[in-house]
Amino acid sequence: MLTYQFLHANLGHIMFNMIALWFFGPVVEERFGHGRFLLYYLFCGVAAALFSSLLGYMGFFDPEWRFIPMVGASGSIYGIMAACAVLFPHARVQLLFPPVNLSVRQFALAVLGVAAAVIIFQWNNAGGEAGHLGGMFAGFILTLLILWKEKLSSPRRKDASSSHYSPEPSSRRPAQAYPSEKEVDEIMEKISRSGLSSLTEEEREILRRASRR
Repeated sequence: MLTYQFLHANLGHIMFNMIALWFFGPVVEERFGHGRFLLYYLFCGVAAALFSSLLGYMGFFDPEWRFIPMVGASGSIYGIMAACAVLFPHARVQLLFPPVNLSVRQFALAVLGVAAAVIIFQWNNAGGEAGHLGGMFAGFILTLLILWKEKLSSPRRKDASSSHYSPEPSSRRPAQAYPSEKEVDEIMEKISRSGLSSLTEEEREILRRASRR
């Protein structure tokens, strides 16, 4: 359930998985925190293995599937994609093949559709695609639970700070106001150009507020 996530079939397999992790992982790690991100990553990998095994035992795959090893970090990475689709649905992804520009939400739905088609029509690597689906489903549910928990705790934080209220000038945006989609897109473009470390503390706070929205 755990060790298979760190094994790969060949150089191309690990290269593409790590490129995807490099693209999608930092913004989710920034939002969740290092410890919670690690647990999230491992949990999605475990869910991927369980979901693929469940479909296998239900007869979705060829009987020989039991003798085919399952390796790779894809289940965890697809879970991270699901988190990006929930937290930053309007951020843009530029694909090389085919050369199209999609929102993260559209990209996540596209890879979800491909995985489902491979399983339904029993194309090559159906068991692996089932792992992708399991990772995405787990990531989607877990991200919603994290946001729900934060939403429940936010009224308590608001009540605790209400006794120290001080009015702000009307020309200044309140600290908890939600940023515009344009602001978020500009920050995501900066991350893709220069990396997460290039963000200022103000830009990081804008991303945190956007994800809470």
